[in-house]
Amino acid sequence: MPRPYARKKRKRNGWGTQRATMQSIPRLTFKPMEVVRRSDLRLTCKINFGDYVGTAGWMANQPRNVNWWFTLNTNSIFPIFRGKNFNDPYDGTTFTVTNPTPPTNPPTPGYVGSNTLLDTVWEPSAGVNGAPAPLPPHGMTLQQMRERYTPNGEPNPYYPTVAPGLFEEDSSAGFQYGEICVMGTKVTAHWIPLVSDLDTQTGAEANDGTVDAMQTEESRLFAFMHTTGQGRTASIPVAGNDYGTPNAFVDHESTWENDLALLPYIKCRTITGNTSQAKVGPQGVAAVTKLGNGAVLEYRTSPGAIHGTTVRDEKQLWSQNTAAIANSPDPTVSKFQHPLQRDYLTIGITKSLSNGPKRCPPSGKLELRIEQIIKCRQPMSTRTRLMAQQAPAAGGAANPGGGGSFFPGNAFSAGRIGANVAAAAALAANFT
Repeated sequence: MPRPYARKKRKRNGWGTQRATMQSIPRLTFKPMEVVRRSDLRLTCKINFGDYVGTAGWMANQPRNVNWWFTLNTNSIFPIFRGKNFNDPYDGTTFTVTNPTPPTNPPTPGYVGSNTLLDTVWEPSAGVNGAPAPLPPHGMTLQQMRERYTPNGEPNPYYPTVAPGLFEEDSSAGFQYGEICVMGTKVTAHWIPLVSDLDTQTGAEANDGTVDAMQTEESRLFAFMHTTGQGRTASIPVAGNDYGTPNAFVDHESTWENDLALLPYIKCRTITGNTSQAKVGPQGVAAVTKLGNGAVLEYRTSPGAIHGTTVRDEKQLWSQNTAAIANSPDPTVSKFQHPLQRDYLTIGITKSLSNGPKRCPPSGKLELRIEQIIKCRQPMSTRTRLMAQQAPAAGGAANPGGGGSFFPGNAFSAGRIGANVAAAAALAANFT
């Protein structure tokens, strides 16, 4: 059966089409209720390991090598957990052994080498001036977060390390929203072996010849996740410690097989170091005799997956920048702070074998890349800074279809529609 003839419809053009088309509504300048930002923070440091080679006197009872570890706040915009402190037993970036007895003159016989077993040297990075700084235990006020630099133009040494892109300008999202949450974090650790700065040994005569310096052995670059208990406020001092103490899963004497390998959610990579040989005496030149291998370790965390909840509905996973911190010296002042429920990622280096007292983990450069997806909500004002600086649409209601209309230049916006929209625009311009 033949198909019925279908008349080809003529494309309408001209006055009829123009009459049915109106100019699009311009973009409103109201601030969105939620915004999402991405941050990319880079940290670089050199880790120097050392060990004792003397066996006389008080040194015989001292540890021969130590572990290095560094803890991050993965669900906070302030990712650094604690600062470098020689007297802090939970600081895994430095370790120095001192003689428990008064120093003698001449020095204790048999002492060879330095009493520094572990040292970390931080390199300045973009947005980080030298060593990364944690958020103070009682938070930071709005004005303090603006004081990135001192009146002399120098970087503020007390300014905490924060996710980039949140506090660079007054119009940045960190200053515009009252609640901030980290939706997910990816940490990438890149390890490159180098000769330790502690290799050159002192305290020996020039005619002693050559001795082995810091002999390294196979080690592990590891990372594991842990969290605080429900409702615990880790930003409040705990037992005299200024930055609180997470669950102590690792210390300087932890071993891989007996302590660390048994932890849940742990990932590791095998690393070896550059073995060096130091010529003792006036020269003190260290030469590399064996090259090591580098490694890359990647770890992803999500607060929603860790706690089995929806981040949007869990208040304890959000940083409330407009609230005060309880039990602080000034509990009535609003502060930038950590979320009540905090998640941690500990990155460390330890030897694969616990024996071998004259060997230590390899030294080298560690690059940390911290990428975060950040959501901000609860705007502190309903309009952007640009809209706030504009003059109100005066006379919009009295001149329908004129300057106060949302459809300028369109004759069909005049009359009732133009008047109603213009009145709404004038009302919105005066609303904050």
